[in-house]
Amino acid sequence: MKTQVLRIGRKPDNDIVIDDLSVSHYHAVATLGNENTAELEDNDSSNGTYVDGMRVRKTLITGESSITLGKVALDPRKIFRFNKKPDDFSAEFQELRPVWDTLETERISILQSQKKIDVLLAIPYIGRIIMLWAANHYNLEGRRVKLKEDMRRMWVCPSCKQPLRDYEWLTWNDAEHLRRCPKCKARWF
Repeated sequence: MKTQVLRIGRKPDNDIVIDDLSVSHYHAVATLGNENTAELEDNDSSNGTYVDGMRVRKTLITGESSITLGKVALDPRKIFRFNKKPDDFSAEFQELRPVWDTLETERISILQSQKKIDVLLAIPYIGRIIMLWAANHYNLEGRRVKLKEDMRRMWVCPSCKQPLRDYEWLTWNDAEHLRRCPKCKARWF
């Protein structure tokens, strides 16, 4: 397997970004070698890099290692993908199921509120006044905007981070049928 170097830290130009003040801007570097180990090297961080409870400068880690950068504990199996094929993101994609369920529940709630408002439109004159009140009461436009933003931020391919919201038709069932990301071809199922 080809070696891969991953920079870890708080700055957004790191390969793995950890948004926590106890993590330095450029906290550590991980060099992935074979499928079961990686070399983790502290980058002179302020709060240290700990592996299995010991502060380290440079050490080998496995999927069973306990890693803490500053005050943030990391699961090396999730971050470094030990023992996985490079295009296999099925476990990571399954973790998106609760995200999808939450977003879909909100989408359905917005549709149901819109249907209530549409019924009010059928009442002559007074229906328009009630409809304006209801639209404001249910804050449909604000909820639609928030849902769209949340989908772009949270409903993303675990591999390439492409927002799946860009594919308006991509529901959970569609994703199961596709089995792969339309952009990077990472395997989801």
